[in-house]
Amino acid sequence: MPTDLTCPSCDLRVSIGGYFTNHKDGFSGRSLVPCGACGTQHAIKHGIRDSGPEYFDVQKIIVDSFPPDALDRVVVRVQKFRKPKTTLPEALAIARDVPFTLVESTSASQALQIVEDLEKIEIQSHRETIGRERNPLFGLSQADRIAYHARPQHGDMVLPWLETEEPVPAEVSAMRCMACGCVGTLLRTPPAALCCPACGRANLAEAGFWLT
Repeated sequence: MPTDLTCPSCDLRVSIGGYFTNHKDGFSGRSLVPCGACGTQHAIKHGIRDSGPEYFDVQKIIVDSFPPDALDRVVVRVQKFRKPKTTLPEALAIARDVPFTLVESTSASQALQIVEDLEKIEIQSHRETIGRERNPLFGLSQADRIAYHARPQHGDMVLPWLETEEPVPAEVSAMRCMACGCVGTLLRTPPAALCCPACGRANLAEAGFWLT
């Protein structure tokens, strides 16, 4: 949850904090880390370390048996999982005609979880693989990258992000500012008070925060 800070004197704008992204570019999120020496905004782009296999199994779940006193629980799950959604009489008819398909298509990991949950309430079921789906993230594994603005941002005009080819140090304290070159000045958490690194005339004030 990034926090936005502004300078009441020169209108410097910086943000501190992390957020998640959609993974489509091989990165799982960003940590916003402005420079406490000059006020230039930086971001650590967190690369996906393991994007998984090239293909995932697609499975269906078949209910094999259950005790008579579990009928109500079975009906509830038929109405939860069957698509299109069933009426109560339809769900009862399905539940009474075992074996039956409870879930037509889902991922292998989700199918395993559902089967294990059913077993806990005395509903016996099994999984069957019906196909494969390509993993959209396959091959997108990336190393962390540092993005930065060329200069401090004053006012509402959003500056473009630049990227460096430099490797990202394991600790933020070892990173250097891409604008002023200072080492150990990038801020990972909002300080209790911070004199504006751009003009030095006032402490930065919290302007709000945002969620992704």
